[in-house]
Amino acid sequence: MLLETFSQGKCARRNQDNAGSHLPNEILSQVLSDISSEDSGTLAAFCMVSKRFNSIGHTKLWRKVKLGPTSTGAGNQDRNADSMTRWNEDQRKTIKHLSVIHHTNDWCKLSHTRHLDLPNIEILEIKMQDGFGNFHHVTENSSNTLCPLMKQLRPKTMIIRNATWLIVNLQCKGLAPRAWSEVETLIFVAPYVNTGFYERKYPYCHPTMPKLRRVFWIFDPTIEANIEDTEFRDSIQYHLLSVLTLRYPNIPITIVNVGPPNLYPVYSRFFGGRTFDGSEQIFRYWMDYFYQHEDDQPAGIEKKKQKLVRFISLNRFLEEERWKEWFEDKEIRIWKNSLAIQENHYEKIQSANLDRRRRPRLTLRRTHFARYLSET
Repeated sequence: MLLETFSQGKCARRNQDNAGSHLPNEILSQVLSDISSEDSGTLAAFCMVSKRFNSIGHTKLWRKVKLGPTSTGAGNQDRNADSMTRWNEDQRKTIKHLSVIHHTNDWCKLSHTRHLDLPNIEILEIKMQDGFGNFHHVTENSSNTLCPLMKQLRPKTMIIRNATWLIVNLQCKGLAPRAWSEVETLIFVAPYVNTGFYERKYPYCHPTMPKLRRVFWIFDPTIEANIEDTEFRDSIQYHLLSVLTLRYPNIPITIVNVGPPNLYPVYSRFFGGRTFDGSEQIFRYWMDYFYQHEDDQPAGIEKKKQKLVRFISLNRFLEEERWKEWFEDKEIRIWKNSLAIQENHYEKIQSANLDRRRRPRLTLRRTHFARYLSET
């Protein structure tokens, strides 16, 4: 009923200034809190009802903005880059969270602006393409490898979506080094199926983050990675922790929602008959293996590195962290639903494995009994 009230007010242009006048600001704010910031159409309609409604809804409408050639935009801006030229100073100052989808430099040119001026930006969210670090594609006719729109942004939180452990090449993929200078929290969102070629002599060009305080690696249970030639690639459990601890020395690293161990194949020839109770043990084993066999690492360094890494569930992450600043309620609900399906699937696998272990003994007994009958 309340949503209908401001929608009807929008249609009644002549009564805009008086629309919803019988509702106190507290009620309107509550209505607004029930609208997802992802629902830009409803938020825009709310703000168009009257000046009063706009003053209440303006901050939420413009707090988070999505940009990119395949995005739907947010608020009264569309997906085209040239819409940025129409942002007024008040709108630019309101933006705290900017989400940018992978794009080409030709799309950047459509903005007709040298860079985005967002003085109060706190969170920059980057969605990579195919998970291999491609964010800003350069066409053959351009020599500019950096995204010009991002040149002046100095966020405190950086979110990298579709990440793989090939995160060492972030600086070379379109963001200027200065974009990382104020980053305190670095968040990677990645699929479970996550592979890539590993080369110890890889030419690292990782950005310098002098103010970095913590790193999160969150496994998204809804992502299905586009993987090719998996036979010749290393899975994520082999190198994730070693790469993270090498790139972010002395920084606490939190792995969120690592999932059940059936997601990470264990080949017996590598483990000498060792068994693992959970996924965390698999990851930590390979981290120890890496540091123990790396020539340029001091003896015993793996113990110090292990202390910097912790594994927590999604529920614990939601309890401990200010996740609403980073993610939408809708996305978290989808994650939880996917996890419920995943856990149910894992329980069925465990049950099937238990039945399979029992079956050979029964078959063997029947075989002996059949042999006995044939001999008598």
